[in-house]
Amino acid sequence: MRHWLVAVMLAWLAIPAWAAEKLTLCHEDVDVFPWVFGEKDGLDRYVMQTVARHLQLEVTYRALPWKRCQYEVREGLSDGMFSAAFSAERTLYAAYPMAADGQPDAALRMGRDRYLVFRKLGHAASWQGGRFVHAERAGIQAGYSIGAELRTQGLLLDERSATAEDVLRKLDAGSVDVAVLLEGPALRAMQQFPRWSSRLEALPESYRENDMFLALGRGVCQKRPGLCHKLWQEIRVVRESAEYRQLQRKYGL
Repeated sequence: MRHWLVAVMLAWLAIPAWAAEKLTLCHEDVDVFPWVFGEKDGLDRYVMQTVARHLQLEVTYRALPWKRCQYEVREGLSDGMFSAAFSAERTLYAAYPMAADGQPDAALRMGRDRYLVFRKLGHAASWQGGRFVHAERAGIQAGYSIGAELRTQGLLLDERSATAEDVLRKLDAGSVDVAVLLEGPALRAMQQFPRWSSRLEALPESYRENDMFLALGRGVCQKRPGLCHKLWQEIRVVRESAEYRQLQRKYGL
């Protein structure tokens, strides 16, 4: 009996006093240059992996269709998602880093992109002074929060496309009058399909800037508020680092 107790005590002492906290995070399963693309590239991938290492977290990453990723956070199947723009609808199930004025804290963002408006060359559609002219149908990527804003502009939306490339293909075919896309993936698609440079154009006035965050499930932040705070703060540290700027230069930014 005594030998058995000694063995149990030795086994207990062998267990590490500290175990890494675990998180499951999802992100979009298509290339969104320069944030997440290829098998392991992207600024936001670098940020999250570096943050996880600094905070000694064990993170499981899941690449999912963007609508599915949001569903998983809403249902508690994933602990959070990146890179997620802020929207009032998403705050029903996801927590963002917030500033004192009740708005998302841009200082704690993962990255910043902007939405551009594309049209076919020679088409009368335009975006000027905060409104669309000669445009009835707009194409966007599936699950993107920009859709709610565009509906208030009176546009009919085609939001069935997974990639910027798919949206631009519909624009080229005349299925939509304008395409509203993030600059990074849209310009990368234009480079990959040079024929579009003589058929499609980005309007000079961008639609708006778009800050992207690590959005964490509300349940996660209710149970572990300190962890959520540390994650958002460390994201800022990594994004402002010399290593991050070096990676930006590597991607031509």
